[in-house]
Amino acid sequence: MHHTLIPTEERHALRREYRIRVLIVLFFAASIACLIGIGAQFPAFFRAATESREATAALATVQESQKQTGFTGIEAAVKAYAPMLAAAAPTVSTPDSALIESVVQARGPVMITSISVSDLDKSRSISIIGIAPTRDELIAFKARLASAFSSAKVDYPISVLAASTDVRFNMTVTGILP
Repeated sequence: MHHTLIPTEERHALRREYRIRVLIVLFFAASIACLIGIGAQFPAFFRAATESREATAALATVQESQKQTGFTGIEAAVKAYAPMLAAAAPTVSTPDSALIESVVQARGPVMITSISVSDLDKSRSISIIGIAPTRDELIAFKARLASAFSSAKVDYPISVLAASTDVRFNMTVTGILP
């Protein structure tokens, strides 16, 4: 039991007024937070709107230049004659392209960034640079290459096996017979 000199009715009125003032302060703080959040979004909105207008203007400029240069007419003519051009142009298959195709078919999930084919005295050599997702995938890739080129030797530095993921490698396949 509280002993105060304030009568009960006035005490209840003061409590109610206190609660109302606390709610007013809370609502004020929440509205300020909302205004700050909305204000923080304006720079991003204006930047996106500006970039959109610039991209639209650039697209319109490119389309206008295509109309002026006649590029669309050339593009339409090439599309119209594409089947005839494809039938007339023979596909050239070189020994290098066959070797590269064999490597690409054996790659699996390994990403190849560079392939080069070189001629040795009586054989050919392929240098492969790439990134394997895991060490096991690199070992499997080496096995697939060894089976694809049975007469060749597939080799890479042992140091590439130090990494367990995102393994960057430089592999050499030597002794490929023509």
